[in-house]
Amino acid sequence: MNLIKIEDTCSSQAELKVIYKFRGNTDTLSQDRPSFIPGRRVELPIAQFRYDENKWKVYWKDSKDKWHFVEDIKPIEDFEFGYMWM
Repeated sequence: MNLIKIEDTCSSQAELKVIYKFRGNTDTLSQDRPSFIPGRRVELPIAQFRYDENKWKVYWKDSKDKWHFVEDIKPIEDFEFGYMWM
């Protein structure tokens, strides 16, 4: 199983990072931020994009770490020119 991790830093001091993790047909978008414990950071998943049935679908994560399909966002075929420009 291949895992690719890409990080975008939102400030020069890296207070907040946006992380994309690619695994198979899944792309997970997370936020990396300072923890309330000094010197530590925490990673919080924001959304997950899954390629299924030749379309990209958006999912959200609940407090029990279970992902759910977002019915209000229509699945699309072209991820880059679809969700990224909404």
